[in-house]
Amino acid sequence: MSRFLWSRPDLPNVTLKVKRPMHRGANVLRVQRALVSLGYPPDKKANQRGADGWYGTKTANAIRRFQRDHGLKVDGIYGPATRAAMLRGVQSLQFA
Repeated sequence: MSRFLWSRPDLPNVTLKVKRPMHRGANVLRVQRALVSLGYPPDKKANQRGADGWYGTKTANAIRRFQRDHGLKVDGIYGPATRAAMLRGVQSLQFA
């Protein structure tokens, strides 16, 4: 069994951010699972470590932590630069 919750480099090519109503669905879940695999769970204490399909404050904060650690603009938005860095990270996990 894989040690990662999610291991495919299959991140959506969309922009996600906190808004009302919140983004939700399969694209958000894929981003959240990638965050968990990369060590940035939206909620360490929650079931599935916060991978619930809702792009809320906890997911945005996990994106901010990832962005800060990878020298990206820290805005909590999952956009092209963050996606590219996350893809590189997930791919390196697969081939490590």
